[in-house]
Formats: sequence, structure tokens, C-alpha cells
Amino acid sequence: MKVIKYFFIASLLILHFTSSAQDMIHLVDQTMMETKVIEISDQQVKYKAYDGQNGPTFVVPAHRIEKVVLQDGTEHTFESPEESAFDFAQLPKRALKFSFLSPVVNGFTSVTYEQMLSAKTSFEARIAFIGLGRSMNGPEAAGIGTTVGYKFYLGSRTTSNDAYLRSLFHGSYLRFDATLGTYKYRETERFRTDEQVVFGGLTASLGKQWVFGERVLLDLYGGVGYGSSNDDRGTNFILHTTPAGLAFSGGLKIGFLF
Repeated sequence: MKVIKYFFIASLLILHFTSSAQDMIHLVDQTMMETKVIEISDQQVKYKAYDGQNGPTFVVPAHRIEKVVLQDGTEHTFESPEESAFDFAQLPKRALKFSFLSPVVNGFTSVTYEQMLSAKTSFEARIAFIGLGRSMNGPEAAGIGTTVGYKFYLGSRTTSNDAYLRSLFHGSYLRFDATLGTYKYRETERFRTDEQVVFGGLTASLGKQWVFGERVLLDLYGGVGYGSSNDDRGTNFILHTTPAGLAFSGGLKIGFLF
């Protein structure tokens, strides 16, 4: 009987320790999390809270994890963000964007090319065809404008849910632009002029880009700076200037990555 009693107690102890075993997630900030790991991949770890295994599933990105120790002692280690930077080499580094509202509001159509230079910087070049569209702000014109810019992406390259980005182009940014252009108004019965307008400016823009499905891009931005023009109206289509020398820019673009 004593043998049976001891065997029963030993079984209860084994069952207790087995059931209380937990998976440990060690974060790079030295935090340790007691969890029940559901899935481990190169990009993330899915888990449930150890004391809430009937609750929701949580996700922690791989760049925040130092290692995962499962209840059976198996360890999974992860590369640091610096070591995994080479993953960015496989992502698209070029984008072609088109003005979205300008052809029906501001009277021009523009095409922008963006080239990533690093994980946080890029170069942009835009050409705008003034007159290729309908202007709601005044008389129509025909001309051309160009803008070149250098862009700095801000903050860490993570999304709002703290998962690794699948695109270098996603995120908030600061961009410095130089714009130059010229146009001539189209004469109508109500508006006649032979003046050739020349304009230019230097602006700083804040914006944000969203990437959907890893290929489709949406770019929203607004900027302010210095500009001048020999047109007193100050519209200048792609760059709005004031007699005081201020210049304003902004827009919405859609595009695709390649």
C-alpha cells in the first residue's frame, strides 16, 4: 500500500510540474515573458498569456526577441535588427507615383520617381505637365515644372502594431525639395496675356506613405518654404507662392513599387 501511495504522490507532483511548465520569451530589453507559444517564425512569435490560454493570441516581432525557451528546454534565438538588415536587400527600392487630385483640381498631371538610397533615405524626381488637366483656381495654362527632393524616413521602421515592415517606402518622412518651372496662360475671351511665367522655390515637406499589398503605394504630404514667381496670382500650379516670398506645396499621390 505504501508503494501505491508513494507512486500516487509522485504522479501528482509530476503532473503538477508538467502542467505548470511554461514557455519563456526573452526580449532584447531584458524582459522575460511567461507564455504559451503558439507559433515561431523568422518574422514573429505568436503566443498566449500563460495565465490566459483561453484568451487572445498575441504577436511579438522577431527584432524584439533575444530568444525563446520552450518548456522542454528547446531554445530558439533571433538575430538582432542590425544583423537582419540584409533582409531589406530583397525589398523593392523603386516607386513610380502619379498625382491623384491635381488633374481635376489644380490643372496639371505629375509623375514622380523615387529611388531608395538606404533603409531610411531616398531621392525623388518629379515632372509636372501643367495644363494636362482642369484647373478650378483660375485660367488654364500650358507649361512644365520639375522638382527634386531628398527624403528622410522618420522613426523606427515598424508599423503601428509593431510588426516588421514589408516595404522600405512605408512610414512618415521629412523631404527637402527644390522646384523650378515655367508656363504660359492660354488665352480666352475673358483672359488675354503673353506673359511667360517662371517660378521656383525651396520647401520642406512632412508626409506619410502607406504601402498596401507590398506593391501599391499612397503618398500624402504638405510643405512650406521660400518661393518666388513673376505671376502676381501666385498659384503656379505645383507651387503656391505669396508676395512675401512664402511657398506652399502639398498633394496626394498613388503609385506602385518595382
